Amino acid sequence: MIDIIKIKEIIELIPLLLLYIAPGYITLWILGLLYSIDLEKDKNLILKSLILSSIYISIVRCLNLDPAISLKGKIVIFLISIFVAYITYHLSNQNCLMDTIGLKRTLHTDLFHDLVNVNNGPWMIIYITADNIIYKGKLVYFRKIDDKEEKFYIVLSNFTSMTDTGTVLDNYEDDDGSIVVLNTKDVNIIEMFGSNKL
Repeated sequence: MIDIIKIKEIIELIPLLLLYIAPGYITLWILGLLYSIDLEKDKNLILKSLILSSIYISIVRCLNLDPAISLKGKIVIFLISIFVAYITYHLSNQNCLMDTIGLKRTLHTDLFHDLVNVNNGPWMIIYITADNIIYKGKLVYFRKIDDKEEKFYIVLSNFTSMTDTGTVLDNYEDDDGSIVVLNTKDVNIIEMFGSNKL
């Protein structure tokens, strides 16, 4: 027979378990969203969340707040989790943290994240030589397809497609709403430019 008292004890522990998982998970979720990382494939996600949340709880307790009891403590811990994600993202994009401590490595997991800053909307020319098509447009999004290979989906807006001889097939240069999705497995050459229109 089911022990009602044990079930009640487990239910009473749920808020405490959430407190030790949710803040760290929020930080990892925001970073995953910003870096286009699929968190579902991370086998250590709960462990990482527990570690980050424990650090946040220690910080909040140093401020004489108990996040397990006070609402103010809970609010502060969730604000810290968002703030840590924000600072980590901006420091890694500027590489100032790595330069300050003398490291010439990147915090990104692949080459494409190092080259592309989607916030500035770099303009690209993409050559698909198998089809003899060239795409020119503004990068609005990219996502890694496979962890084993450096393959991505690239989404361009304000794009123009043309043949390699220069014949225009589609021209949506002035239309932010028109997009094209390309798979880099079909791409031979990608040229990237700054945020200025080509």
